[in-house]
Amino acid sequence: EAANRAGVATFSSENSCFKQYKFFVPGNFVVNRHPLASADYWEGIRDRELDADQRARLSFFLEGVHSGRNNQVRQSNLEAPAELRERLGLEAGRQMVLVLGQVPFDSVITYDSPHYPELMLLMTDIVRIAGSHPELDFVIRLHPLEGALFGNQTFRALRARSLPPNLRLVHSQQANTYQLMDIASAGVVVNSQTGL
Repeated sequence: EAANRAGVATFSSENSCFKQYKFFVPGNFVVNRHPLASADYWEGIRDRELDADQRARLSFFLEGVHSGRNNQVRQSNLEAPAELRERLGLEAGRQMVLVLGQVPFDSVITYDSPHYPELMLLMTDIVRIAGSHPELDFVIRLHPLEGALFGNQTFRALRARSLPPNLRLVHSQQANTYQLMDIASAGVVVNSQTGL
């Protein structure tokens, strides 16, 4: 941002879901103003089809992410859905709202969110909403990397509060995020790949 304001030419980089690839773009782009976040960028390549080898590599990669084999963000392995529900104390037949957190200081929240410039503000609202809807189960799935990078800061702050009995907290590698998505009736997200 400082280079941008000073008129200094820069390159911006963006990680991709494929760990070994990065995108580099000349120009003064910051956070989600990066061209990869623009619909115009993707419109230009919309009709390009993957060849058979690329499709096979993509399928293998995505299956690995879902199953926990590709643990880039420390996902746990899959388990039987009934076992997952029982372990988390979720009754069969009750609808579950899955709230997917972000790392506490993600720049897309702190710089760009018009509603929740801090993750705990969102979580405070979720706790209040869960308390007013006892007919639903709520699972707050905190970002898997938060434990490794931020000492489970959001988890510890939430545990210090009085939480309604229909709300569960999941952190680190306690559950596979994609499997939680599979059993959820509704999802609440802030941003990032889980939103997609």
